[in-house]
Amino acid sequence: MPGPTGKGVRMRAYSVLEALATRHTVTCLVVPLWDPRGQTDVPAATAALAEVVLAPPGPAYAVHRRLLSRAWYRRLAAQASARLGPSPLESIVVPSTVGSSRLTGRRFAHVHAFRLCTAPFAAPFLDGARLSIDLDDLEGEARRRIARLPDTDPAMARALEAEAALADVLLRHWQRRADLLLVASEQDRATAQRGFDGTVLLAPNVVHPPPTVPPLPCDPPHCILFVGGLDYPPNRDAATWLAREIVPALGRLEAPPWKLYFVGAGGPTLLASLGARDPRLVAYDAVPDVAPLLARARAAVVPLRAGGGTRIKVLEALAYARPVVATTVGAEGLDLTGGTHLLIGDDAAAIAAHLASLLRDDHLATRLGAAGRGRVLEAYTPDPLARALASV
Repeated sequence: MPGPTGKGVRMRAYSVLEALATRHTVTCLVVPLWDPRGQTDVPAATAALAEVVLAPPGPAYAVHRRLLSRAWYRRLAAQASARLGPSPLESIVVPSTVGSSRLTGRRFAHVHAFRLCTAPFAAPFLDGARLSIDLDDLEGEARRRIARLPDTDPAMARALEAEAALADVLLRHWQRRADLLLVASEQDRATAQRGFDGTVLLAPNVVHPPPTVPPLPCDPPHCILFVGGLDYPPNRDAATWLAREIVPALGRLEAPPWKLYFVGAGGPTLLASLGARDPRLVAYDAVPDVAPLLARARAAVVPLRAGGGTRIKVLEALAYARPVVATTVGAEGLDLTGGTHLLIGDDAAAIAAHLASLLRDDHLATRLGAAGRGRVLEAYTPDPLARALASV
């Protein structure tokens, strides 16, 4: 469900919807693929932009989705699609969707699919319409990166490699049908353009910066913020690495008192599973709005070692003038300069040292936060996105 707050994927969908609604009358077909019994409430901000039609997938898709958790089925699906094309999967997902009958007979000038997995649901409405697909990230490459994470067990790694192969098949298939592809970074644009005769448009992730921000907190204990849904393997890996290696490294350095807040679905469960007993580690489940936590934060940390696209959580923190410490992967695809807009570290010692510097040095933390916010205001607000999508 597109929405102005929450997970990064939800926020990106909302930002693109918002940009399209400035120039078009939009009907938004929401298909909750990952959790058919999940959220059905339409945020007021989303309802103000578009007619929203909810279409939960039917029982056949639910079986298909459950089977995709099995490595053998992912490999079989990838092999079938490589030989036959995606049509076997489309024959499962599209007819089993209920609710889209509300759109029967409707014609659209343009159909936009958010991520490859929703493209089959766009197929019934393509008669005479142009098709654009927001890839968001390159799903095949993102899954290969997750498969290479240190704690990924071999069976899951094989399943992810099979899913990556399936994502590659789907991308090639929809490249032949689409008129326009959207990506979040220049790096992804170059890759998506290979084998595609149409236009690949850079549509950056954006945030809505507050008009003013509270001063950077200077009184310890300082709040360090990690935000990310821990049901997403790269976020879970980052949080685990943070708790197991980066926090102990930070504890050995000279720094004012601090607390580290893990914020995201599954946070308390993950800390409990790690046996983390350090009283400086605090976990919250998903919160409706991270703004109050950002207002209290001295710094944000984004220690990702896998993933795709670009990180909205980096932009959110910088929009509040909160300095960010990230890995190269965490800042990937964003037009930000290490040492100017944020600090970059790729091992536990470097990340801990950067965090300690921000905790000790008010001037450094304030300078980086201000420079980061300035860059967000220049390049990562809704206006640049709307201009980028003007041709859609």
